[in-house]
Amino acid sequence: MIERRELFKILGATLAAAREVAAQHEHGAAAPIDTANYKPRFFSDRQYTAIDDLTEIIIPADDQSPGARAAGVRFYVDSVLHYAAPDVQQRWHNGLAAVEEAAHAQFGKDFPDLGAAEKDKLVALMAKGEKSPTTELERFFPVLKGAAVEAFALSDIGMQEYLGYNGNTAIPEFPGCTHPEHQST
Repeated sequence: MIERRELFKILGATLAAAREVAAQHEHGAAAPIDTANYKPRFFSDRQYTAIDDLTEIIIPADDQSPGARAAGVRFYVDSVLHYAAPDVQQRWHNGLAAVEEAAHAQFGKDFPDLGAAEKDKLVALMAKGEKSPTTELERFFPVLKGAAVEAFALSDIGMQEYLGYNGNTAIPEFPGCTHPEHQST
């Protein structure tokens, strides 16, 4: 059985927390990161550009939202990988090496020298074996795609413009569902 003093401590903490929520105020926006002048910490400059091109093909700009490039996906991926475990980092280096090898095998050029249509074909080749990958290139695609989607969804563009998230505000009470068909009788 709970002691009365313990109960008062719990109730006091709950009331203090409720008061804190009610007294919340707006904080200024965080300073934006200068992604245009960012120097990659994990990728080489060449790889950083390749990640930008690959993720923009996976999440292109369209009439619903800007794409991966505008959302800063490559910055996010580089930042995460900078702190990642060595085996995760190695997987990315191997994957990007496979992209380069495929560019040479398919088109006889380095990946950065490919045209837009050739890059699209290369990503389609990567995605071809997504469900049952057999090559390093195919094994890299779900890793790349997952990181692109995660980075896009966590960006301001992805969260607010595409997903319509307007959170980060405390509400003093939750009214629940207001649809009449969901109300109990």
